[in-house]
Amino acid sequence: MKRPAGQSKAKRAHALLGAVLALGLVTWGVGAVSPVPPAAAGTDDVAATRAEVRQIQKHLDALGYDAGPVDGQYGQTTRKAIMAFERDHDMPVIGMPDQDVRQRLAKALQRKRAEDTAREEAEADQQDGQNRQTETAQGDDQQTGDTEIALPGTRWRLHHPQGENIVLEFRRGGTIQAPAGSWRWERQDGRVVIHYDSGSRLNSRLIGKLRGPRHMTGWGQDTFGERWQWSADRLPDNNDS
Repeated sequence: MKRPAGQSKAKRAHALLGAVLALGLVTWGVGAVSPVPPAAAGTDDVAATRAEVRQIQKHLDALGYDAGPVDGQYGQTTRKAIMAFERDHDMPVIGMPDQDVRQRLAKALQRKRAEDTAREEAEADQQDGQNRQTETAQGDDQQTGDTEIALPGTRWRLHHPQGENIVLEFRRGGTIQAPAGSWRWERQDGRVVIHYDSGSRLNSRLIGKLRGPRHMTGWGQDTFGERWQWSADRLPDNNDS
């Protein structure tokens, strides 16, 4: 009795699929690079694009897990790094670059950056304190000038590291007149602290010191954790000759 042609083709296709899966398991066992397993239809539990795997590798490296080359390839090294991260964060140890792993990595990296920023600020405060003690012991004229300079009514050209120069006019009450955004300033422990609000998601804080009557230097940080060095020069007053 002849079997229907459709049934025979279906069996051959099923057998071929089984062979491919078996070959895939053998290949995985010897440590070769494996493609990211696809998710079930309509889900995002397992599937990850090459760009997402590359981002996972970057986050793992930033957190101290060796994920191998940042190439978007889901290989044994990346899988082991994911498993180590899952193990350290009380997650099911699966090793797949799924959505849960991506979200937990992003949160862990954000927390690490916040901790790094807090530590750097504490170290900067400690260094400033040591510098003030040294300046006082040496009778530094710049330190004396710093405490005597009145900022309200002065105009400064702020040099941004990306090449943008912004003119800031310090006013009484802690406000600053600037071309765009909302600016304010205050004094903290001999330092000048400038706050910037773009009105959207970007906010920055600039901490600096006066280095004489016409120069100011410091560092800044925005809401995304980016840090940079900045400087500002005082512009001539309207009544200066």
